Amino acid sequence: MAKINLIPWRELNKKKAQRQLLFMMFSSLFFITVAMYGVKRHYEHLLHKQQARNRAAQYELNQIKQQLLTIRKLKKNKDTLISRMRTLQEWTVSAGTFLRLLEELSAITPKTITYQKISSSERQVALEGRAQSEEEISALMYAIEHSPQFNQPLLDEIKNINDQDPDKKFKLRVQQKWIINDNF
Repeated sequence: MAKINLIPWRELNKKKAQRQLLFMMFSSLFFITVAMYGVKRHYEHLLHKQQARNRAAQYELNQIKQQLLTIRKLKKNKDTLISRMRTLQEWTVSAGTFLRLLEELSAITPKTITYQKISSSERQVALEGRAQSEEEISALMYAIEHSPQFNQPLLDEIKNINDQDPDKKFKLRVQQKWIINDNF
């Protein structure tokens, strides 16, 4: 039988198989690298888009914060203006009340009585003045009691100013029957 030497063929076959294996490994490595690079680029793109959305959201959030600060400042200014407006209304009402009080007092006060001090609190009016006699003070108290705006005159003090002057100095407190409010 003839002897055929298969060793060189086996070695060639082995080398061919090794080359195919190396080619497959490098091809696989190349495709895996390309695929990983593609995945990496895809995730970088997604990350970039998300960062852009985050920046946009942060910008909007900062805009809203600025608007909130502006709204708070406006609300504070509004509250200050409302407070000032109420104070002005109270002053207007109290000025009107005080003018009516003076008008009523001038109508009921005898001509010989002069007031030196008139002060008003919530529902009470304090009067200090001079009169020629105690009868005039009594007439004033009677007129106050029958006045539509005042009642309950309370005499705190009557005294002579000095021995040479017959005039009397008096202090009188009077209650107001009604107070003018915002709805009047």
